[in-house]
Amino acid sequence: MIWVFGAALGLLAVWLAVNQLDTTPSAGESDLAAPRPAALSPENGFCRLVTLCAEPDEDVTGPAFVEWIRQLNDPQTMARDDYPELFHTHWPGTRTFEDLQEILGAEDDFYGACLRQAEPMRERIETYGYILDRYAWMLQAETVEDTTYPHYQAPVLSLLNTRLFSRLYLAEAILVARDVDPERAADMLLDHIRFHRLLVRNARMLIHNLAGLACLADSLRVLAVFMNQPGRTADVCSHVANRLPPLQLADIYLENLWWGEYNYSRNSIMDGSVYDYDPFGEGDFPFNVFKYLTLQRNRTLGYLDDSLAQVRTEFPHPPYEGHEWTPRLHTTGGFWWLNNAAGKIIHDFCLPSMKSFYSLLYEMMATHDRVRLAAQAYVHFGTGTTATDVQAYLDSEGSVDPFSGQPYRFDGEERVLYSVGPRRPADRGIVTRFIPETAIRVPCVLPAP
Repeated sequence: MIWVFGAALGLLAVWLAVNQLDTTPSAGESDLAAPRPAALSPENGFCRLVTLCAEPDEDVTGPAFVEWIRQLNDPQTMARDDYPELFHTHWPGTRTFEDLQEILGAEDDFYGACLRQAEPMRERIETYGYILDRYAWMLQAETVEDTTYPHYQAPVLSLLNTRLFSRLYLAEAILVARDVDPERAADMLLDHIRFHRLLVRNARMLIHNLAGLACLADSLRVLAVFMNQPGRTADVCSHVANRLPPLQLADIYLENLWWGEYNYSRNSIMDGSVYDYDPFGEGDFPFNVFKYLTLQRNRTLGYLDDSLAQVRTEFPHPPYEGHEWTPRLHTTGGFWWLNNAAGKIIHDFCLPSMKSFYSLLYEMMATHDRVRLAAQAYVHFGTGTTATDVQAYLDSEGSVDPFSGQPYRFDGEERVLYSVGPRRPADRGIVTRFIPETAIRVPCVLPAP
């Protein structure tokens, strides 16, 4: 029995010794350009976005507030022992808004839900009028430049709060459309779309990009339903068609995102802060010990370099070109844990989010296209038309479904424009006579002939 125990200890010692044999230092992606410097000032729309969570009586344009936000984004401040206390005291994003979550959480038929709950919705709009005032001020910003420093302690936006405030603003627009002025409501929605296109484009961190995509998708869905309300389609669609330009990939995708995510991971590994960070929770002592014993810094940085090269090459290619982006995972096979186990876990933990982002990016582009095309089609045909005429218009207009490589489709029975979606049929949905179950739909209630 003793020899079995001794053999086990010997194997453990060999395993730990092997995990100390790292590779040579990684050179890194030296040609990945850093984003241009951006000022964290009230003129920057990103700074205005940060202010939304601030207390009602906070002077969010005052020098004291702005200076605290700037300090919390300073790497020297992040290195202080009392940084967590400073963060929870001065970073406005730590506030929670359960009452907004309760009324704004509907995922299906958000437009209808707002109308059905008009009175309690008005109460929330009045209660949080100060946030809506800041939101309108935010949407007026000419520039939206993410200033987040790539470090694991850097303050980031709350995805939940960002989307809640977006939905509060959209709810106000829906009620304005019904009770006050449809064209003003259309302008509110189009201003919202413009801002979040800039946020998605200039985000340095994936969480900020995903927040922008969620808000952008919500506003496009609301606009699509709004355009098809009885008696308002003609004027609203004409206005939307004039203000909603075609969307190119370069309008919402820059490599700023990869610079931030890559350097966030690289800096954490190089300065040793990765040993203090547990992606599965806080204070997981066993996992931290596991990292100290098995993490090989240089080899893990090599994984990051490979993944970065892959996403930079493949992300600009739409799905119909066959680039169903699949991350290269290292925690595969029965013996992956023999070498650099902690590094493989840390690397692979974030990759599913990258996969989701790839799909969301092109789904959002398809939705943007079809909202614009729905408005243009109504303006083009004016009064009654047939499904064949609409499809002929889509075939000649030139916009391409990123999931099929073909023009978008129009279904005359359901009166929807649709993309075949990310899980398209084997024939790419090009010649199908039915709408795929996973199609991305936008209502287009053109008048019947």
